Parts: sequence; structure tokens; C-alpha cells
Amino acid sequence: MLPPEQRDQRVSGLILAFTVASGLQEQEKRLREAGVRVTMPLRREPWGERLLQGTDPNGMIVQFVEWAAPEHG
Repeated sequence: MLPPEQRDQRVSGLILAFTVASGLQEQEKRLREAGVRVTMPLRREPWGERLLQGTDPNGMIVQFVEWAAPEHG
């Protein structure tokens, strides 16, 4: 239980990132089914990284990232 002076505080400018080794598509499906507000659908950045973001009711952004493997060539 939060002390009374902390109960109405909201988050601003914070991103909590979790890295996953694989299965990001399944994570997005699971989050949506659980009612999470996905604020940035799964996407791939030009350098290969895949990510998606949701925002919790307090405004904290939660990001799930699948790092891109470096290309060898």
C-alpha cells in the first residue's frame, strides 16, 4: 500500500524495457488478450530490431525488444 502522499503520482518520461530472445509476436498477442493498451504495435526498425510498447494506467511505457543479430557479410 502506498503512503497517501504517493497515491496520486503519475509517471512521466519513463520507459521500462524488457528484452526477449524470441516470440515477440506471441507476446503482443498475449498482452492484447490480457487487455493491455498497446500504444506502439510490433514493428521492425531499419537496423533489424523488433519492438512493441504498451502504456500502463499511470503513464509508464513498457517496451518489449528483440535485439537484432548483427549481419555478417
